[in-house]
Amino acid sequence: MHRFHFRASPEPPSGRRYDPPMGRDSWRTWILVLCGLWLAACGDDDQGLPSACTRGPDAVGRALQRAPAAVRIGGAPLSRCVAEASDAGELQATGTSLVGAAAHLAAAARRDPGGAAELRLGYLIGAARRGAKPASGERTELLRRLEQEAQGLRGNRAAFRRGLEAGRRGG
Repeated sequence: MHRFHFRASPEPPSGRRYDPPMGRDSWRTWILVLCGLWLAACGDDDQGLPSACTRGPDAVGRALQRAPAAVRIGGAPLSRCVAEASDAGELQATGTSLVGAAAHLAAAARRDPGGAAELRLGYLIGAARRGAKPASGERTELLRRLEQEAQGLRGNRAAFRRGLEAGRRGG
């Protein structure tokens, strides 16, 4: 009986290897590619909550002096304060600033119906609505508190409605 011995030859009969060994330059290329992919994966396009959103009602009130023109706080639209609050602590700090400013504006609007404070209050609420879309959970409660401040405004509330629309569009 004859035994067959199969033995893998180190190289094909042609003398050329199937996969040539990677040279030093090939390894460098792969390392650079992998580092680039790693850096791209670690990049964060989300700019986060502007710190000015949590600096208190006075900072929000100063920013709202531009209403009905586009209002920026910390260089960002006011709606970003609501949209970018990513956890309960940030949302609470933002809410404290926004509701405090709304309370101050509502008191001024009750003293001077149809004035600038009424318009600014409308803008603040419109911008908060824009930032809260889709409204859910804590953001709904923040919107409720802001809108509660607007209750009791006297007159036809035309300035409030004008501010509300401007805030929805560009806040």
